[in-house]
Amino acid sequence: PHGQERVLDPAGVCGQLGEVALLQAEPLQRRGSSEHPLAQLGGAPSARSAKGPEDQGKDLALTDGPDDSVTEQKVVQLCLDFLTAVDRVNQLQFDQLMAAEIPVNFQHPQHLETALHIACSRPEAAPMVETLLERSDIDLLLRDRFGRQAWNNATFFGIDPALTERVVQATEAQAKEEMGLETFYQDYRTYLAQWMDQPWYQGLTRFVDYD
Repeated sequence: PHGQERVLDPAGVCGQLGEVALLQAEPLQRRGSSEHPLAQLGGAPSARSAKGPEDQGKDLALTDGPDDSVTEQKVVQLCLDFLTAVDRVNQLQFDQLMAAEIPVNFQHPQHLETALHIACSRPEAAPMVETLLERSDIDLLLRDRFGRQAWNNATFFGIDPALTERVVQATEAQAKEEMGLETFYQDYRTYLAQWMDQPWYQGLTRFVDYD
């Protein structure tokens, strides 16, 4: 299905960063771009400091030295820290990394979830969902290793209904523009048929009374 083209194989070292680049083992400043290295990963830092509060600034700095270089290892670690902040609903760290314009479409190398996938599965992370939806570069069509998009998590795991509707509408708008709604819904039906045999899906429906 169309959606499968939007993720990398889980064997990839660092998942999909943005739509374009799979990071290589060399420092990003050697990739031949005149842009800030993070621009190749889905978002360059703004003119604001890329550091958080004074006591945590060193850990959140997006550059390794005066040459403004960013190594693959450091960027990937920051992206993983970003996913952890969402998973733990650590609003402070989330806000700091968002201010540093962390690549919001980074997918975890094992389960392929983005920050939006994770936030949409945690009702208490609603403010994070709202912030992520405001990013113009957010990709709502990315799938995790089960084929779920963020809106699926929002509906399956029960975040605020009004916020879920916002996620669904935003996803439909992107899908309409990029692939057409007919293909989008056909993909959903195809994946839904596959999910019915998955333990995670059966766990969600075990206590539902359909009568």
